[in-house]
Amino acid sequence: DEEISILADSQAHVCLCPGSNSFLSVGCAPLEKFLDLNMLPAIGTDSITSNPRLDMWHEMALLRALHPTVPAETILSMATLGGALAMHRERDFGSLEKGRRSTILHLHSPQYKKAENAQQLVELLTSGGRPDSIDWISVSKPSVELGG
Repeated sequence: DEEISILADSQAHVCLCPGSNSFLSVGCAPLEKFLDLNMLPAIGTDSITSNPRLDMWHEMALLRALHPTVPAETILSMATLGGALAMHRERDFGSLEKGRRSTILHLHSPQYKKAENAQQLVELLTSGGRPDSIDWISVSKPSVELGG
């Protein structure tokens, strides 16, 4: 607890890799403690050396299973904004806002069509709802036109 408080006080960024932790049998990260101290960890896959599945969908599903009280929206934020914050790139990436650069994922899966609302869709995305296919749609920062 003391070390987590030191991390929070120093505004350090944390990246959780539940697949590697499981593979190495080193336990479960104290996600709720990070969140209680207003830290938004990133989610990572570590490396093929310690995680045979370099799969963010699997990492999100592991976190949901290990921390069922953490809202699905928080897990999705960890996979998006959490990474941008950890890399100090939150002005460019991590959320869909005017002026930011984005690579938008267009996800295809029959199970997503069953979602009746955004909450159900986020639950599917973070609980093992791996898409059948993904299209990458790149959106650059809008250019500024100079008047003359």
